[in-house]
Amino acid sequence: MLLVLPLLMVAQTEKRLALVIGNANYDLGVLKNPVNDAILMEQTLKDVGFDVMLYTDLIDRKAMNEAVREFGKKVADYQTCLVYYAGHGIQINTQNYLIPTQANLRDKYDVDELCLSVDKILSYLNAKDKNNENLNIVVLDACRNNPFERKWSRTVEGKGLAKMENPAGTLIAYSTDQGTTADDNSKANNSLYCSTLSEIIKIPNLTIETVFKEVMIKVLEQSGNIQNPTFTSKFSGEFVFKKEADLSSTNVRSLLKSAKKLHTRNEEGDWTKANKKAKQVVYQLEGDATDKYINEYIDALFIHAEIEDWESDDVYYQPQQLKKIRELCSNKAALFDNYSKATIRYFTEYIRNIDDLAKDNDKSTDYYYQMVIDSLSVLLNDNLNYYGEPTFREIPIKYIIGSAAGELKQQALANDYYFSAADACDGLVDGQSELIGNYTDIGNVVYTIYIYSKIFSRFGLGL
Repeated sequence: MLLVLPLLMVAQTEKRLALVIGNANYDLGVLKNPVNDAILMEQTLKDVGFDVMLYTDLIDRKAMNEAVREFGKKVADYQTCLVYYAGHGIQINTQNYLIPTQANLRDKYDVDELCLSVDKILSYLNAKDKNNENLNIVVLDACRNNPFERKWSRTVEGKGLAKMENPAGTLIAYSTDQGTTADDNSKANNSLYCSTLSEIIKIPNLTIETVFKEVMIKVLEQSGNIQNPTFTSKFSGEFVFKKEADLSSTNVRSLLKSAKKLHTRNEEGDWTKANKKAKQVVYQLEGDATDKYINEYIDALFIHAEIEDWESDDVYYQPQQLKKIRELCSNKAALFDNYSKATIRYFTEYIRNIDDLAKDNDKSTDYYYQMVIDSLSVLLNDNLNYYGEPTFREIPIKYIIGSAAGELKQQALANDYYFSAADACDGLVDGQSELIGNYTDIGNVVYTIYIYSKIFSRFGLGL
């Protein structure tokens, strides 16, 4: 998929026009998703303020030219214009072409005569605005395999599309890297890139760079590092597909409250809604705003992580969530407590899912229990460095380390940490017990350890 954009800071009240084409019913083999992708993108673009002209299964170059020409007649009346194409595309001599459904390409020399050049689309858009004062967008999901290659006596120079030279003020994005192809995703109703782009476009207040970075990350991850979207750009402004009111504490906390309520219901439909609201909080708080709303950011990030993993049948939380929080907090003393809390929360869930981790990654459970001990031992030292003395924060850390040591049959080490956690409980002052309840979800377990450790120590027993 290729996206071309000369960008400015655009108010969502500007007029927007889109041409959407999906070619699927090819004579040499039907593609499942391009028409579905076109219909999805039509609705997505309507949702963010575009007037949309939709065409499907254009049979020849004449039909494709007519669609582009009708679109070209209207572009002068719009500030933002977009072209979306899904279907077969090909590169010949580093030039990109879109293939009609009934094109009979005997060899590569037929391509220029029978297919539509992407350069022609750009010429229509650039003609309306020689000063680059408006926004032009072209989206092409045209990186599928060349269906004619097996007929030709010689193969073409490269698979997929070639990277193009960006016109001034233009961003060009591809669904996969230069010279490679994207999977049509025949097991789903839409291609992976299209469905991801549609989802990210509708998230409020994302800059265009953030949209394509998030699409790149998600597609690469979900394709198992096979499909790698990329983009190049020559623009200096900003653009958002969906603009909403400025970030406010009321809006953030209201979204998070709603996400938490839906999340606790533990129903699939509610979790989908909760995930959407949590993602809105995460995306709105990316950057400088996270300092002010770090607790909300962490809560939303973990809700999002849990639901994403539940939907994809993966292990509960993923390391990238913790890494993101660490980057935000670890170098800022005022935010270190939030990082400490998030780390404890992470490993509380991590230790509960070690059997799944070991099975999925073909490693022993001992490997992961030792990783827990090593990681949280570092956190204990970090806490001491930041606060200058042991604090109530060490209680859940030592409990988790003790649990991991017990699983490793290191009973002496486990007892040391359990008793140390109990001693820390003994040193709590008024009000700190409530802080522990807010700090981690294992507070009750810690107090149980505290009570039983007194009993065990009285009789000289280990835990």
